[in-house]
Amino acid sequence: PPVGLGNGTSLKTVLYSETSPIGVSTRGLAHGAPTEILIQDAAEVLSTIIDQARAKGLKVAVKMDCEGSEFPIFESLIAKDVLQNINIFLIEWHKWWSSDKTQADLIAPLLEHDFVILDHTDASNPHAGRLYAIRTEA
Repeated sequence: PPVGLGNGTSLKTVLYSETSPIGVSTRGLAHGAPTEILIQDAAEVLSTIIDQARAKGLKVAVKMDCEGSEFPIFESLIAKDVLQNINIFLIEWHKWWSSDKTQADLIAPLLEHDFVILDHTDASNPHAGRLYAIRTEA
């Protein structure tokens, strides 16, 4: 089945339409065919990739545009202490999943892990924003 990342591992059925593939998330669409997806724990999946990169002396940059899954992905990365192994984040975040989530939920743990934040979120956009984070230590 198709795979998505989140905070934990589960099998989920969502609605999907091949005519509307843009902006699809692990929540699925309002219409379409039932499609089974495997949600994998983000920290477990990314840790393997990060460990391989770091073993080669490489820095790690994460470009994240996950249509609302940014928040559960971050929960996983925080819970499993993966943030300190990443050097740069380029994030487009989406808050239509939960109106109580904002970039502050992403920025706070990044600041705790010595990242410098460049928040390019437009306050007039009620649905999404952009931010970049760079670790101050090598």
